Amino acid sequence: MMEQSDILDRAIDAALALATERPWRQVSLREIAERAGIDFAALYAAAPSKPLLLLRLSLGSTGRRWRPRRPHPTTSTTVCSTQRWPASRRWRRTAWR
Repeated sequence: MMEQSDILDRAIDAALALATERPWRQVSLREIAERAGIDFAALYAAAPSKPLLLLRLSLGSTGRRWRPRRPHPTTSTTVCSTQRWPASRRWRRTAWR
């Protein structure tokens, strides 16, 4: 059985070859799996979408996983604090009742 990194490397090579032949939107995961000579289920388990294949290509062979950026510790997570607004601009619950 092939390792996940081998599956992704072969799939990326096949995807780039298919992208040179026709527009990227016309290339499907099933065609990528056929060109790479791997099972579609194995490719789908490793990368369920074409953008994830491109993400693997952009990360290279570092093996890093994509993580969303964390907010900077000094920034506030609250969007609006009622202490910043004068009383005349605060939303009043009684207005919506």
